[in-house]
Amino acid sequence: MKQVEERYISLLTDFGFKRIFGSAPNKDLLTFALKKVTTTNDNEYEENTIFCSIGYLIRFLSKSPEQKVNALVKEYLEKTLYHPDTYAPTNTELDSAFTPYDNPVFYEKTLKLAKPGVLIEECNDDASSAKRGMAIWSGSYQSSFDRVNYKEDKAKYDEAIQKKKKALAECEELGKELKKLKNQKEEFIGFKAVHSYRANNNAGQTIGGSALFIISKNLNSILAAYDMDSEEYKAVDYLYKEMQGKASVADEVSLDR
Repeated sequence: MKQVEERYISLLTDFGFKRIFGSAPNKDLLTFALKKVTTTNDNEYEENTIFCSIGYLIRFLSKSPEQKVNALVKEYLEKTLYHPDTYAPTNTELDSAFTPYDNPVFYEKTLKLAKPGVLIEECNDDASSAKRGMAIWSGSYQSSFDRVNYKEDKAKYDEAIQKKKKALAECEELGKELKKLKNQKEEFIGFKAVHSYRANNNAGQTIGGSALFIISKNLNSILAAYDMDSEEYKAVDYLYKEMQGKASVADEVSLDR
């Protein structure tokens, strides 16, 4: 005769409680357990176990998604702020997060794209400056002093052009990777929360802050966090708008500040 292996699930674990009381076939069991909450029989160990489990259920279900996110955000910020005891939340806007633009991988690659973009601008400025110098020191009647300065500016010009070529190649490669991610089917990856708060900075002054958090599907962990007041975030946000055709003159001005 084949032996049947007996298995037990603890009601005091997160998995066990949801498995027993959270499944449709056990609806009657959940109803029974909830009714037991209103009874006052303290002599049975089994009922005490149910009371503990029901208490867990009530606490778990009573938390809204916003409350769960705010708890995660508070825990995160209190580890990163200069004066966590002064932290005071002011607002949280919660929404669904989808690929590609809410994907932390897409963000990081876009940030990498922004960096060589800045370098290209610097190279253009350096090349233009060196070219103006070359024009000043060139001519039919160059002195030894002129030739030395011309040679120095020519070297600066060549260096700027080489750096620019390298940065352009890097941009092209990153652009291909971003395009590949952008063309993939949109996928739900969790939630995003724009959180505003007030806290004291390193100088003891109370200032406002805003941060974007990407939260897991089950609302139990933070996948990524971004300071929305940082130059890096503003650069990525601008590039996102460029990709979507939403960038404006105001965005360009904000990026230059």
